[in-house]
Amino acid sequence: MEHWRNEVKNVTVTVIFTDLAHDRVVRKMVVEGVDLLPDGEVSVEFDVEYLRELTIPKTSVGVNVIFTENKRNHY
Repeated sequence: MEHWRNEVKNVTVTVIFTDLAHDRVVRKMVVEGVDLLPDGEVSVEFDVEYLRELTIPKTSVGVNVIFTENKRNHY
């Protein structure tokens, strides 16, 4: 897990499902506006699922969680 030194504000959490058996990549934004505290101290809860058709033989789906800082322009 990556740690950061400064507080990061207004972060979006996106979950990416990679389903090679069905040749799909699905992105789901699950949380917006989260603030991450210094030194990696944060707790973000979310519920997300990816439903797909049955495969035989059984195959797996890759899951990645991405944190993106949303920088706002201040005038």
